[in-house]
Amino acid sequence: MLIPVLSFSQFTSSIDLAGELDYSYRHLSTSETDEIYRTIFEIRQQEQAKTGVRFGFNYNKRLAKNLVFKTGLRYTSEGYKSAKTSGIKYEIEYVSGEYVLDPNLVHEYQYVYNYWFLELPLAVRFELSKKKFSPYIETGLSPSLYLTNNVTRKTNVGSQTMFNGTAEKDFNKIHLAGFLAVGANYTIKDKLQFFAQPNFTYHLTQLRNSSIHEYLYNFGIEIGVRRKLK
Repeated sequence: MLIPVLSFSQFTSSIDLAGELDYSYRHLSTSETDEIYRTIFEIRQQEQAKTGVRFGFNYNKRLAKNLVFKTGLRYTSEGYKSAKTSGIKYEIEYVSGEYVLDPNLVHEYQYVYNYWFLELPLAVRFELSKKKFSPYIETGLSPSLYLTNNVTRKTNVGSQTMFNGTAEKDFNKIHLAGFLAVGANYTIKDKLQFFAQPNFTYHLTQLRNSSIHEYLYNFGIEIGVRRKLK
């Protein structure tokens, strides 16, 4: 009876493959009183959240009976989208005083902003039990490297993506984000575990150097598989 219990508890060193689908947005603030900045700030308050992704691998090392250190390398896409502008009409669509919609013209559009990072998670995981099903709490920091960004203009007649990348000189290249997760491991067999965890991540570094302070954040569900190394 003890053999299965002992095997579940011996994930002293392991590697994960994981992916996450999340809800991504940003927090805005400003101390500017200038009317131009206040107008821009009010317009940006209408922005909306978008879907983001995170995927990569982790390395786990057990430090104590219930405590595990985790690091790795992950690729992440975060951002937001503008409010949709619709109801656009054109003079050429009026024929003999009547409006006739031309489906080849743009009548609505929306901008989607994506920011790509390469992150190195540094976390500790406290496992609440050593059974086959093991809940846990995980928290830590993720130093991240800003890679590039793109803006996609979506319309009723199609989409166009523009890559900006290094053209954005005011972007902070190095970011630090904090994260918290509550999840569970499920041991499938001696050397294999499945895990799932809701995550919340908040960037502690401002996205760009601007009078309007912008901090990205996201929350979602990460799922993955873990293989024991020793």
